[in-house]
Amino acid sequence: VNLTGNELALFAGVEGDLKKTTFRTLTDYNPYLHTRSPALTIMNTKYFHGYAGIRGNLKFFEYTVQAGFKPTNDLPLYKFRFTGDLKYDFEVIYDDVDIINVGGSIKATPLKGLDITGTMNVNIYDTKTEFWAWHLPVLESNFQLLYTTKDGKLRTKANFYLSDGVASNSGFGGARKDELKGLYDLSLGAEYWFAKHFGAFLDVNNLLDNRSERWRFYPTYGINVLGGISARF
Repeated sequence: VNLTGNELALFAGVEGDLKKTTFRTLTDYNPYLHTRSPALTIMNTKYFHGYAGIRGNLKFFEYTVQAGFKPTNDLPLYKFRFTGDLKYDFEVIYDDVDIINVGGSIKATPLKGLDITGTMNVNIYDTKTEFWAWHLPVLESNFQLLYTTKDGKLRTKANFYLSDGVASNSGFGGARKDELKGLYDLSLGAEYWFAKHFGAFLDVNNLLDNRSERWRFYPTYGINVLGGISARF
């Protein structure tokens, strides 16, 4: 429903779906799963989602703010395991979880060639069986500045990612919760096309050298650099 043209609109909806789970989707999300156990089961996730929010377009500025409630059946959680001899991995635990979600996004073009985008999501989990939503983040946000020159040859970018520390079980039995440290990642990159079909790129990632653990006992890389040659035909 448009209240003031493109500047302000209300929206609401309901949807339900069955999200297919495969071995690949699980290991893509968590590459440290214990995969040799016959107890590793694959279960699809069913959910119902009701949501409402506002959105608008203020000339060079677009925004969306949304809140919703999402009852979910068989949501995969990732429980830390200590197997001895300094070996660590994770097992998948399925639980029915009610999720309250609040999120928003912005997109702005203050100058020609300069795009600013940002997203933020907060998920509050109410588990039915497990004590916590193991290794699922509550807060995640992404912000990006992207600048492209008029001739399109040079493209520069800056990215900032922020996530709160996830809840991890102790791994030694019981339901003790350990709160891992939050993640933050500031990265810069540039790409230059010096010919019609060939260019060069350089990315400098994790400038703040954050080495927190997204998965327990598996810290992220520190500062790292990636460069190379690109070709397009």
